Amino acid sequence: MRAYLAAQRRWLHVERLPGYAPDLNPIEQVWGNVKGRELANVCAPDLPALRRPLHHGFARVRRDPDLAWASFGIQDCTSDMRISLFNETH
Repeated sequence: MRAYLAAQRRWLHVERLPGYAPDLNPIEQVWGNVKGRELANVCAPDLPALRRPLHHGFARVRRDPDLAWASFGIQDCTSDMRISLFNETH
């Protein structure tokens, strides 16, 4: 691969990308939680069969603010602190 890249150097610019880091992407934490509960042991015959367990899983996360905020690494905050943090970033 290095030899090929060296031969293409005049027109090809290669950028090294960072490794996969799910801990830096908050939705990965939510997906992990839903996969561990609502999708655990689900053997869906097709994609539409996943609609109901996915709907229930994400509804559960929405109903539990502590769980949702924990996916962002924010724990043990009061509701006022959470609202303040959200408003400052948006």
